[in-house]
Amino acid sequence: MATIFSLFLVLHIAAGFIALILFWAQAAGRKGGARHRLLGQYYQRLMWTVVFSAVILCVIRITQGNTIGAMFLLFLALITAKPLWIGTKVLELRTKSQRATNLTRYNQVTLVFNLVIVVTGGAMLLYGLKSSGQSFAVLMMIFGGLGLSNLSDLIASLKSMRSEAAIDWMREHIVSMGTSGIAAHTAFLVFGASRLLPNVVTQSSWSFIPWVAPAVVGTILIRRAVHKYQPEKNAKAA
Repeated sequence: MATIFSLFLVLHIAAGFIALILFWAQAAGRKGGARHRLLGQYYQRLMWTVVFSAVILCVIRITQGNTIGAMFLLFLALITAKPLWIGTKVLELRTKSQRATNLTRYNQVTLVFNLVIVVTGGAMLLYGLKSSGQSFAVLMMIFGGLGLSNLSDLIASLKSMRSEAAIDWMREHIVSMGTSGIAAHTAFLVFGASRLLPNVVTQSSWSFIPWVAPAVVGTILIRRAVHKYQPEKNAKAA
């Protein structure tokens, strides 16, 4: 079992590292062209490899008795899978003919993602509150709150199921793929830094930075990208 765990861990790390390189190659390059689409396909496949290998690693951790750590990492895989799926599938809603056949399934899967994340987040928050004082309690509460913040997305999904309104595919693609990048950078910084600088990450007052920095920087860059690639819509809003 230890050998299997090591193999999937190497696969997980390697896929995540290459995915980060492709993420920035897409971000820096011209959007919408053949190169962007090709890199995007490879990025998507590598990130799904990261997600599925994370699930297998979590299952192995559970069999080894590390249930709390496994469930936490499983939640991280879940909140990575949601924007990755949305960012890819929303491209199938670009035209009216595509929306007619794909919108219902898109709304259904998005609803399931949001429901599972909200329920899991609520459970993590309660567990963190119940375990107050233990080392993992704060992270459980923070990410539990993050899961509950998907409640607004869940409500929006329910409304979309009833109305089947058109979706702003460009904005959803940018936001979702950017969010998947935030998740990848967070995992890389947190788990990479914890091995390279264990005392700084676990005992320093700066230990929160690897968890927070990708979200802060990523949110700013996502907002700028949305504004840049939707000039006509921004002009109408103004």
